[in-house]
Amino acid sequence: MTRATVFVALFLVVAIGFVAGCAAPLGGKVVAAPAECRLQGAWVGSYSGGPWETPLIFQSTLTPQDPAGKKLTYVMRWVNPDATLRNPQFEETDYASEFVGEAVKTGSKDYDYSLIGYGVKERAGDRNEITYIFVINAR
Repeated sequence: MTRATVFVALFLVVAIGFVAGCAAPLGGKVVAAPAECRLQGAWVGSYSGGPWETPLIFQSTLTPQDPAGKKLTYVMRWVNPDATLRNPQFEETDYASEFVGEAVKTGSKDYDYSLIGYGVKERAGDRNEITYIFVINAR
Protein backbone atom coordinates (compact mmCIF):
# COMPACT_ATOMS: atom_id res chain seq x y z
CA MET A 1 0.00 0.00 0.00
CA THR A 2 1.48 3.33 -1.02
CA ARG A 3 1.71 6.42 1.19
CA ALA A 4 -0.94 8.12 -0.99
CA THR A 5 -3.29 5.16 -0.58
CA VAL A 6 -2.94 5.32 3.19
CA PHE A 7 -3.53 9.10 3.16
CA VAL A 8 -6.69 8.84 1.05
CA ALA A 9 -7.98 5.95 3.15
CA LEU A 10 -7.44 7.95 6.36
CA PHE A 11 -8.97 11.06 4.80
CA LEU A 12 -12.09 9.15 3.82
CA VAL A 13 -12.41 7.55 7.24
CA VAL A 14 -12.33 11.02 8.82
CA ALA A 15 -14.54 12.73 6.23
CA ILE A 16 -17.17 10.02 5.97
CA GLY A 17 -17.02 9.19 9.67
CA PHE A 18 -17.83 12.83 10.41
CA VAL A 19 -20.94 12.65 8.21
CA ALA A 20 -21.88 9.22 9.55
CA GLY A 21 -21.64 10.63 13.08
CA CYS A 22 -24.68 12.73 12.09
CA ALA A 23 -23.11 16.09 12.74
CA ALA A 24 -23.16 18.85 10.18
CA PRO A 25 -20.82 21.84 9.86
CA LEU A 26 -22.66 25.13 9.97
CA GLY A 27 -20.78 28.42 9.75
CA GLY A 28 -17.58 26.90 11.13
CA LYS A 29 -19.36 25.26 14.09
CA VAL A 30 -20.50 21.66 14.41
CA VAL A 31 -24.21 21.22 14.97
CA ALA A 32 -25.19 17.81 16.35
CA ALA A 33 -28.24 16.01 15.00
CA PRO A 34 -30.94 14.30 17.10
CA ALA A 35 -30.12 11.04 18.92
CA GLU A 36 -31.66 8.95 16.12
CA CYS A 37 -30.24 10.32 12.90
CA ARG A 38 -30.71 9.38 9.29
CA LEU A 39 -27.83 9.54 6.87
CA GLN A 40 -29.94 9.49 3.70
CA GLY A 41 -29.86 12.52 1.45
CA ALA A 42 -27.28 14.76 -0.16
CA TRP A 43 -24.19 16.04 1.67
CA VAL A 44 -21.29 18.33 0.80
CA GLY A 45 -17.98 18.05 2.62
CA SER A 46 -14.45 19.34 2.46
CA TYR A 47 -11.05 18.44 3.80
CA SER A 48 -8.11 20.79 4.39
CA GLY A 49 -4.69 19.27 4.81
CA GLY A 50 -2.52 16.63 3.27
CA PRO A 51 -0.34 17.60 0.32
CA TRP A 52 -2.86 20.11 -1.09
CA GLU A 53 -3.05 23.87 -0.61
CA THR A 54 -6.67 24.02 -1.78
CA PRO A 55 -9.21 22.01 0.29
CA LEU A 56 -10.67 18.87 -1.30
CA ILE A 57 -14.43 19.17 -1.81
CA PHE A 58 -16.78 16.23 -2.27
CA GLN A 59 -20.50 15.59 -2.71
CA SER A 60 -22.13 12.52 -1.18
CA THR A 61 -25.52 11.04 -1.96
CA LEU A 62 -26.97 8.29 0.22
CA THR A 63 -30.10 6.54 -1.08
CA PRO A 64 -32.06 4.06 1.09
CA GLN A 65 -32.28 0.48 -0.17
CA ASP A 66 -34.98 -0.43 2.35
CA PRO A 67 -37.98 1.42 3.90
CA ALA A 68 -36.28 1.68 7.32
CA GLY A 69 -33.19 3.33 5.83
CA LYS A 70 -30.82 0.85 7.46
CA LYS A 71 -29.04 0.01 4.20
CA LEU A 72 -28.04 2.78 1.79
CA THR A 73 -26.35 3.10 -1.58
CA TYR A 74 -23.45 5.53 -1.15
CA VAL A 75 -21.99 7.64 -3.99
CA MET A 76 -19.21 10.19 -3.37
CA ARG A 77 -18.14 12.54 -6.16
CA TRP A 78 -15.04 14.72 -6.06
CA VAL A 79 -15.69 18.35 -6.98
CA ASN A 80 -12.00 19.27 -7.37
CA PRO A 81 -10.00 16.02 -7.42
CA ASP A 82 -6.26 15.66 -7.72
CA ALA A 83 -6.23 12.41 -9.67
CA THR A 84 -2.50 11.84 -9.06
CA LEU A 85 -2.75 12.28 -5.27
CA ARG A 86 0.57 14.16 -5.66
CA ASN A 87 2.18 10.74 -5.97
CA PRO A 88 4.73 10.17 -8.79
CA GLN A 89 3.50 6.59 -9.11
CA PHE A 90 0.13 7.94 -10.36
CA GLU A 91 1.32 10.94 -12.42
CA GLU A 92 -0.15 9.52 -15.65
CA THR A 93 -3.61 9.30 -14.06
CA ASP A 94 -6.08 11.64 -15.79
CA TYR A 95 -8.99 11.53 -13.35
CA ALA A 96 -10.32 9.90 -10.20
CA SER A 97 -13.67 8.16 -10.43
CA GLU A 98 -16.47 8.66 -7.98
CA PHE A 99 -16.50 6.31 -5.01
CA VAL A 100 -19.48 3.94 -4.87
CA GLY A 101 -20.61 1.50 -2.23
CA GLU A 102 -22.96 0.88 0.62
CA ALA A 103 -23.59 2.10 4.17
CA VAL A 104 -25.31 -0.13 6.74
CA LYS A 105 -26.75 1.25 9.98
CA THR A 106 -25.31 -0.59 12.99
CA GLY A 107 -26.52 1.67 15.84
CA SER A 108 -28.47 4.89 16.46
CA LYS A 109 -25.53 6.98 15.21
CA ASP A 110 -23.29 4.32 13.68
CA TYR A 111 -22.82 3.08 10.12
CA ASP A 112 -20.42 0.59 8.58
CA TYR A 113 -19.58 1.41 4.99
CA SER A 114 -17.59 0.14 2.04
CA LEU A 115 -16.63 2.24 -0.98
CA ILE A 116 -14.56 1.61 -4.08
CA GLY A 117 -12.99 4.16 -6.44
CA TYR A 118 -10.50 4.18 -9.31
CA GLY A 119 -7.76 6.27 -10.88
CA VAL A 120 -8.11 6.34 -14.66
CA LYS A 121 -5.73 7.08 -17.54
CA GLU A 122 -7.52 8.01 -20.76
CA ARG A 123 -6.43 6.23 -23.97
CA ALA A 124 -7.60 7.55 -27.33
CA GLY A 125 -9.37 4.96 -29.47
CA ASP A 126 -9.30 2.35 -26.70
CA ARG A 127 -10.74 1.63 -23.30
CA ASN A 128 -9.37 3.69 -20.46
CA GLU A 129 -6.75 2.15 -18.19
CA ILE A 130 -7.27 1.70 -14.43
CA THR A 131 -4.14 3.04 -12.71
CA TYR A 132 -5.16 2.39 -9.11
CA ILE A 133 -8.10 1.07 -7.06
CA PHE A 134 -9.11 2.26 -3.59
CA VAL A 135 -11.28 0.08 -1.40
CA ILE A 136 -12.45 1.69 1.84
CA ASN A 137 -14.06 -0.33 4.63
CA ALA A 138 -14.75 1.68 7.74
CA ARG A 139 -17.11 2.55 10.54
